[in-house]
Amino acid sequence: MSKPASKLKSEVEALATLAYFRHLISGHGYGEHPDHYQIVIQGRPKHYLLEEAHSVLTQLLGQLASFASFPEPIAAQKSLL
Repeated sequence: MSKPASKLKSEVEALATLAYFRHLISGHGYGEHPDHYQIVIQGRPKHYLLEEAHSVLTQLLGQLASFASFPEPIAAQKSLL
């Protein structure tokens, strides 16, 4: 495996692990083919090319980051007073 492909594979694995522990996906792992990665989203396993898997995971984690930037609910703000 070439160095860029190896780096991409390790990045995908790291992103998938992060997404798993943040409960965005319910499973992940290597596919049958060396250039595929399996991601389980909403109970449905799907095999992606490494580039696609990287994109899917980046988007999922990005959505979480944008959601986290929302202001706190008013009830939580009042409890701080």
